[in-house]
Amino acid sequence: MISIDDTCIENMIIADIIKEKGLEKETIFFADFIDGNANEYIKYLHNLGFQIGSHTVNHLKLTDISDDELEAQLNDSKKMIEEITGKPCIWFAYPYGLFNNKIVEAVKKAGYKYARTCKREDDGEFKLGCFEMSGKNWSEAMERKYAIYQMHYYNLEQNNSFNQFNQFLTWYKDETNRNNK
Repeated sequence: MISIDDTCIENMIIADIIKEKGLEKETIFFADFIDGNANEYIKYLHNLGFQIGSHTVNHLKLTDISDDELEAQLNDSKKMIEEITGKPCIWFAYPYGLFNNKIVEAVKKAGYKYARTCKREDDGEFKLGCFEMSGKNWSEAMERKYAIYQMHYYNLEQNNSFNQFNQFLTWYKDETNRNNK
């Protein structure tokens, strides 16, 4: 799976590249609502066939907020995504990768089925690890097989890595096709 974090209009460029490769069913975008264009962004991605997961309403550090605010961040973002897409929102990504056992339990209680961290190690369906691609580590990404590859648009822009991202997507598609045979 390919995972893209944060609601930023630039992620639509990544979406278009991924869609060109036919990998929209292998990709999930995690959305928050701090950008005023979040509804349009989510509709656009959903209409292209991407799954949308929650990244809270305000992209807060969940370890720094009250229990009531935690519950609101989890429930409100889930509800808003479901209203926009008409589909259940089953995925959650911890903002900044920060969580603890209380937060994991709150994510479960809110009705999510899976939650992704920024750590490489998997520790169950509510602490799914990923390989965070920085835009400089493409060869490492393609040497190993990870369940989830995580990316931010700014990683591509800062490192001018769009060609490497295209190469990674070609490799990923070939690997996916090879494993599905």
